[in-house]
Amino acid sequence: MYNQERKISVETINSEKGLMFNFLNGSIRIPSMDHGAYALCPGCGSGKTTVVKDLIALKWNEGILYSAFTIEEVNSMYEHCKSLIGSILNGVELKEDDIIVLHSDNNAEGTNNDLWRNNPEELYNKKIILCTHHKLLNEPMNLLMRTTFNPSPSYYLPPTYMTLHCIGDNPLPRQWVIIDEMTEASDSVKVSKVSLLPFADFRDYENLIIGGKFIKEHYPTGKFVRKSISYLDSV
Repeated sequence: MYNQERKISVETINSEKGLMFNFLNGSIRIPSMDHGAYALCPGCGSGKTTVVKDLIALKWNEGILYSAFTIEEVNSMYEHCKSLIGSILNGVELKEDDIIVLHSDNNAEGTNNDLWRNNPEELYNKKIILCTHHKLLNEPMNLLMRTTFNPSPSYYLPPTYMTLHCIGDNPLPRQWVIIDEMTEASDSVKVSKVSLLPFADFRDYENLIIGGKFIKEHYPTGKFVRKSISYLDSV
């Protein structure tokens, strides 16, 4: 049951290195945030967006990648992040240049089309990246996740462990990937049956019709049978 007087917030659990997410309809306790992914599903109207804003305010210094479905939602989150400019976490001050917006509206505040096109590696320096689901699903993940400001694994792990497990000493990636609502992916490539013909043998030409016609006049047989891997590697 929703309690409209309940405070929506994110609280740290110091004894467990975890977080408490407080929604209108209850709380969700995550005991350890050292690694792993969590799906929080408190329900519609429970205060998810407010909790996300609190989480960004608490953890932006560790690197945030936030993704939302619409451009409007991303722009709205940018307005919130602007209110955090000047805040300090672990001795680091958040500056306006630490935040970037990635979506197709290049005139929106916070976007930097020149950086995205010509110097995308500068994304590594951004504390907060705000993007649409389309960007999240279609752009190179290493550009969105890499950082220059996080400590390296050697800060946490002994050298022998890193050597045994072949762990590099580059800075850790963004520690917080926040996906607001479920992502959706649509088909980006459509392939016709005709374009697949060079990659197949054919059997029983009576069973295959393309464009309303039998392909008997072009191929001695008709039913698709995938060729061997060695053949596909050679074409």
